[in-house]
Amino acid sequence: MTRSGAYRRLSWLLALIPLSTCCCTSGGENTLRNIKVFLKEQRIEVNAQVAVESGGPIEYLLCTTTGKTYESVLKADCDPIQFHAALLSLGLEPGKDGVKVHRDTTQPTGSPVDIQLRWRGPDGKVVTARSEDFLFCTITKTTMQHEGWVFTGSRFEKDFYDPKKQVFGANIEGSLIAVIHDPWAIIDNRDPHGHIYTAYTVNEKVVPKLDTPVTVIISRTTRK
Repeated sequence: MTRSGAYRRLSWLLALIPLSTCCCTSGGENTLRNIKVFLKEQRIEVNAQVAVESGGPIEYLLCTTTGKTYESVLKADCDPIQFHAALLSLGLEPGKDGVKVHRDTTQPTGSPVDIQLRWRGPDGKVVTARSEDFLFCTITKTTMQHEGWVFTGSRFEKDFYDPKKQVFGANIEGSLIAVIHDPWAIIDNRDPHGHIYTAYTVNEKVVPKLDTPVTVIISRTTRK
């Protein structure tokens, strides 16, 4: 199946989700599991929790609770297809001819997005940070560069148990937002070290304690 054919299939799957779950008022009310869509503000918010508070290597900023939570800073109990649908509802377009294999040296492509993180500190006050600041680069000895993230869109793969069937890649391992390039992830990053497995660890100076609730705010941006 071609990529365009796969996305036509995905569009058909998304059509099974009630319109009210993909679109909502500026108040953000909908029935998506742990995902709110703010169409007027051109953003979505995902309810997540801290999955890893120290150490590494780190491969994901966010994965599902059934994904590689031991290699992801954050985890969320959400459906990858609904996550994808929420991003599509903002008018974002998935990438083409970008990352094809895990740890690909090719840069990912797709509509650019910004990702902010919000949580409450020990004193109860709301704290907001750029998502890149949750990650420490072992090569540059600083936080991840603010190169931004892109909506790569994941892809379809042959079902391991039935090669005649196709499965949505992000559903296989719960890959939502990749730090290390992953063709199955729905969002990937454009950092120059995204192909190096050991490049990133948790930034222990910023990341809150394990299981702390964190809101992942993904916004459409005009940044190139």
